[in-house]
Amino acid sequence: MHNLFYILAIAAICAAIWGTVASILIMNFLDKRGIKTPFWLFRLYVFRNIVRYKKITSEESGRPGELYYHSACAFNAALVLALAALAVRFVFG
Repeated sequence: MHNLFYILAIAAICAAIWGTVASILIMNFLDKRGIKTPFWLFRLYVFRNIVRYKKITSEESGRPGELYYHSACAFNAALVLALAALAVRFVFG
């Protein structure tokens, strides 16, 4: 069961990295549109930037941009995988 825990934990970390990269790309997109985010406040503005990105791309093309789905899927996957890893750890200990 320790192997399953490590597999889930590594998958959760990879999903979190995937979401972080998507969020940085969203921040870059917003910077080009004139919406600046101080890099040291990046962690505080992650979800606000995702919502702004969704709004801007929905207004332009009628549907959210690809990076919105990347960030939403990645952060949800990281949460689910981390909870599954914790469940495996404590249930099968």
